[in-house]
Amino acid sequence: MQPLHAWLRAPRDLLLLFLLVLGLRFLQQDRALESQRLTELRESAADRVVRSLEQALTATETHLRNPQAWDPTDDALRVVFLSSSIEVTPPNRLLYYPVLPEWREAPDGLFRQAEEYEFHDRNYQAAIIRCRELSSSLNVAVRAGALLRWARNLRKAGQHQSALDLYDQLGRIQSVTLGGIPADLLARHARCSVLAELGLSNDLKRESAAIEAGLRTARWQLDHASYLYFSQQASSWVGSAGNPEPVQEALARAVETLWNRWKQKPGDAPSRTGRQCLFDDRVAILALWQSTPERFVGLVLGLRYQPRNWLSGLAGIREFHI
Repeated sequence: MQPLHAWLRAPRDLLLLFLLVLGLRFLQQDRALESQRLTELRESAADRVVRSLEQALTATETHLRNPQAWDPTDDALRVVFLSSSIEVTPPNRLLYYPVLPEWREAPDGLFRQAEEYEFHDRNYQAAIIRCRELSSSLNVAVRAGALLRWARNLRKAGQHQSALDLYDQLGRIQSVTLGGIPADLLARHARCSVLAELGLSNDLKRESAAIEAGLRTARWQLDHASYLYFSQQASSWVGSAGNPEPVQEALARAVETLWNRWKQKPGDAPSRTGRQCLFDDRVAILALWQSTPERFVGLVLGLRYQPRNWLSGLAGIREFHI
């Protein structure tokens, strides 16, 4: 007969089972505590992210009032809308404009006699003489209009090289439009037409590539339709599609959207202050603005602007993994 303490001793297997259950219970408790701790850490990190981004947005909005200290990336710009004009900072950043400024243009009546010779009489020499007289005007807009018509009549008279020389002169005149199109762009486009007629393919590609480069860098203030026309013409002469970066087109469309909304009825216009993300062909553009019925100031920001200016404050926030 076994001693009493032998009966009271738990079987070895039962003891191991008890220890295993106890260990699993402690492990579950530890996991629950760890999970709770990770959840709290993630929630704390999320709160810090929100606060940091809100502070960054608020700091960016100060440039609506004070653009002097602003250092934008190449996919960001500041716009000011007035009743019939748009100001862009930095300049030469917008591919096309929803509204164009009123440039200096010569009165059409000055060229009526020359155009009568050209279109009605087909007397190109008489038109050339009249346009040559007007080209000596001290008024740069009159001079530009005369050079354009003079060169056009030279082309019709078969004097292509002389026409090219005049278009080259016209291309050096800036801040003047002819029919709403910058004079220097019209000159380059006309030169391409003459070079195409003459079959000078190398010169044509070089000239049209310069037009493409100017369009991509927003050298000229154009409306959407004119931008598309000259872009397609230049691409056809170059022989390849010189499409701008998607973000450039997205910025232009975002500005056009904001302008159209601001010009709507006051009840439909953006609020006095606002933030909105505009998605365009998978390109996300963020717009921040302050507006009144008389004036709209906005920042239009692409994806390259955000990590440089907003995400640097998140460097101390670690990513947590289970």
